[in-house]
Amino acid sequence: LTFDATGLPPIVRHGRNVQSVRANGSDACTLVFEIDFDFKGPFKLLDPIMRKRMEKSLGGVQADLAAEALRRSATPVVQAVF
Repeated sequence: LTFDATGLPPIVRHGRNVQSVRANGSDACTLVFEIDFDFKGPFKLLDPIMRKRMEKSLGGVQADLAAEALRRSATPVVQAVF
């Protein structure tokens, strides 16, 4: 699943979010989020700060997915790759 962002602030040239699920055997999977933002001009200095914020936010998503998998299955395996 791929999202190309529109209506971004003027400092952002491009934003993209690619999500995929990869099977790990018959009873497990890995959910992968690939998020990319391209900032304009001197705002490229924001890259490391934004990367840390996204990793922190996706950590919350990982916890929510793990809780939901636990609720739905006796043997859940949820893993996020950053």
